[in-house]
Amino acid sequence: MNHVKNRKITTYQLLSQFFVSSNKETNEMLLDSFVEEAMIIDNYSFSDGLLGAGWLISYLIKHKILVFDVDEILYDVDDLIYKLTIKAVINSETTIEELLQLISYYQQRLLNKSKTYNIYRHFALIECLKLLVDKTLSTLSENSLILAPLAKSRVLLKFSYLVTTCFNEKEIEVPFYNHMEDLIFFYQKMKPDDFNPEDEITLCYLQLISKQYANPYWVNCVTEIIKSIEIQNQVASSLIKVADIYNPNEDNYVSIELFDFIQKYDVIFLLANNLKSLTFKQTELLI
Repeated sequence: MNHVKNRKITTYQLLSQFFVSSNKETNEMLLDSFVEEAMIIDNYSFSDGLLGAGWLISYLIKHKILVFDVDEILYDVDDLIYKLTIKAVINSETTIEELLQLISYYQQRLLNKSKTYNIYRHFALIECLKLLVDKTLSTLSENSLILAPLAKSRVLLKFSYLVTTCFNEKEIEVPFYNHMEDLIFFYQKMKPDDFNPEDEITLCYLQLISKQYANPYWVNCVTEIIKSIEIQNQVASSLIKVADIYNPNEDNYVSIELFDFIQKYDVIFLLANNLKSLTFKQTELLI
């Protein structure tokens, strides 16, 4: 990994590094440096700060890439993220993206099985997740007319993952269905020549949502829309290949080479962070 010490690395790049390199010593050294730098400058962001580091550590432990007691190693981080969560919930300016990042942290933490189960910590994680989901639904409703379909689909993709892993479906079922039906209807009425690259990616998300939520009617509807257009976007083309093979009830292995393009880090993270039972094949490619 040439010159990696001399440039800033993000959560998304570091996740890919663990997927593509089997050099355990180098990977963990990069992670240590990442966390240390974030702590020194009090960086709590997801892209290159403690929120992203906490998610990444939790993810890597869940997938047995790192071996630690997750509650022990993230004890202090949990407390810091709790404070961020309260601020995000009461702040009217908190964005959808910021809410999704916090939700991702709590979901990943709840997916971990700690060696020493702490009921009080588990309860705090659940309650924070509920607050964030409620805030997200409220923000989505208030901004429904101005939010782009792509932004809405990212929320629905996260929610489809939540209800299949650690969240009660009944708490989001009605708005989830309404928004999903609205997006499908929107694209069914659109002329094939009017689709832009963002629309193509949104359709891919809708297909993944439909499969993850196990709704065959939605799967058929979105499949027919995709067949009616000519996909031009490289990201969308790769996502369609993932959607074609994806089955949330089985282990899904995706080749990392499928995402050999400039935006690959964000896309790989999005799939790892939002799809149940999906694993990337490791190769010796370097970022």
